[in-house]
Amino acid sequence: MAVRRKPAALLTLMLVVLASGCTREGALREPGIEYLAAGVFMVPVDRDETGCVRYRLISDRGAPDYTVYWRIEPRYFTNNRHSADCQPRAAANQG
Repeated sequence: MAVRRKPAALLTLMLVVLASGCTREGALREPGIEYLAAGVFMVPVDRDETGCVRYRLISDRGAPDYTVYWRIEPRYFTNNRHSADCQPRAAANQG
């Protein structure tokens, strides 16, 4: 007999796995998972070539969204890198 898991339990497991990958040395240090709505989160996954954090939308409803997002401001994201509120690491280190 197969064991069925609830979508919320799977979402929680996915978030824990993704977040644990972001805590290793040299990975993401400041960004965290951002809650958008019930069962909908933006999860930091890595940095682009300029050092800006890239996010993925994780939801317990519907098909997965594989679009890459950048943060505009808290709870607002874009898939257009140039409209994101992100200072590349080189610019941030000069200031």
